[in-house]
Amino acid sequence: LMDGRMDGLREDVLRALRIANSGGDEQAKKDLASDMEEQVSNINDSLTANTTLDLPPEIRAGYQKVQGLMQAVLDATDAEVKLAYSDPKAADAAYDAYDGKFEAVEAAMDDTRTALIAADQATEADGQQTFKSGPWIQIAIGAVGLALLTIVAFLATRAALRLLGGTTD
Repeated sequence: LMDGRMDGLREDVLRALRIANSGGDEQAKKDLASDMEEQVSNINDSLTANTTLDLPPEIRAGYQKVQGLMQAVLDATDAEVKLAYSDPKAADAAYDAYDGKFEAVEAAMDDTRTALIAADQATEADGQQTFKSGPWIQIAIGAVGLALLTIVAFLATRAALRLLGGTTD
């Protein structure tokens, strides 16, 4: 989701440049503003959801880092769009520097994704270990149950024989 949204932010800046270079149609500006608002909302919702999950501390810290870096990208996107409307040539010249701001977010997202995959693999390995020990636990429970059943049967037989007049003494 985030990769697509970041591509959308880049596209929004390029749209702003096209709008500015074609005369600055007000409806096109409103449409772009609406699209940008939706992008920002989706990005913030996604990041907020990720930071509220019950995750290991290093993964939570990674998402918080991404959130901070993403805010810088969102601010840079707003500034680049405003510059495109006021001075399209300057915005066009500054686009490569703007695009470079995504690298830090992408690196932090890759690090977080790597940590998340490692945590998932560790959890899976623990689950496999538990799965392997499961049959032994079941065998132990069965053996204890069988021993208890044998003791109860012995005591019940002994009590029944005493009641019937026979003795086991």
